[in-house]
Amino acid sequence: MVWTPKWSGTSCGCLLGLGLSLNGSHTIKGEVVYVEGPNYFVKGKDGKEVQLHTDSTTQMMTGIISKGNRVEAQVNEHNHALSIRSDQ
Repeated sequence: MVWTPKWSGTSCGCLLGLGLSLNGSHTIKGEVVYVEGPNYFVKGKDGKEVQLHTDSTTQMMTGIISKGNRVEAQVNEHNHALSIRSDQ
């Protein structure tokens, strides 16, 4: 006999949320100070500047993002942007 667990939507949602929090990703919001190649330099509300690296795996949720745009980025523990979108 093979036991197959049955998951409710609530259980799956909790597990998905737990998985996202354990993979080291977090959100960065701020203003783009400048762009240099695939790197976006973003100044947060706390005044700290963070370098976000993008590549072909980054989900760009909006068109072109440039200096002066406010953005929200989901990044991993190495500041690689998993997704980035305009926050205006």
